[in-house]
Amino acid sequence: MASDWPALESNPEVLTSFMHDLGLAKSWGFTDIFGLDEELLSMVPQPVLAVIFLFQDTTTHAESNTAPITEPSTGIFIQQTAELGNACGTIAVLHAILNNPSSISPDSILANFAGQLNLLTASQRAQALHANEAIKSKHSSYAQEGQTATVADNEVEYHFVCFTNLNGTLTEWDGLKRAPVSHGSTTPETLLVDTARIIKQEYLARNPDSVQFAMMALCALEQYY
Repeated sequence: MASDWPALESNPEVLTSFMHDLGLAKSWGFTDIFGLDEELLSMVPQPVLAVIFLFQDTTTHAESNTAPITEPSTGIFIQQTAELGNACGTIAVLHAILNNPSSISPDSILANFAGQLNLLTASQRAQALHANEAIKSKHSSYAQEGQTATVADNEVEYHFVCFTNLNGTLTEWDGLKRAPVSHGSTTPETLLVDTARIIKQEYLARNPDSVQFAMMALCALEQYY
């Protein structure tokens, strides 16, 4: 049986259009990050609100991360429950935007959805996402776009996570974990380089020869600045 939440491709143009349709302000969008060295990071338009990281998944990635699990006192965390299938791409970009509420257009699908979540638990937020037909329909539509064909649920080998600055703390949002992960202090100006350091330490160091990953930034669209 096909999932209501097929896998999304790591495609910044598709994700930008998807989120603009839901209510991300037009001055913000997603762009590729082409590498982790200083020169390539400097090419990313600023300011950066969030980093999306796609990596080859393993069944133990959530448990093997060495950073302590800490539940922030603020922020919106959505668990990736079984009913959400391969929604990790949508969950990652929702974590990016919902935890940067100034990027959301008023009276939009995203604004209305965000207003439902504050008093809910992470699992209840997952139920609210699954029940949101507007977001689900847009997800399914955009999952058909991009450069690669959709794949069966049991063939998906990659997972999306998100990093944001939550009140001065570099926070990793991964719906497969029990809670967001704190990675220490950060600032709006250093979010990108701080995230690159954590990706190197927590993910790439375990498999240094792997090239099976991709990164995108939620950042200011240059035509608006």
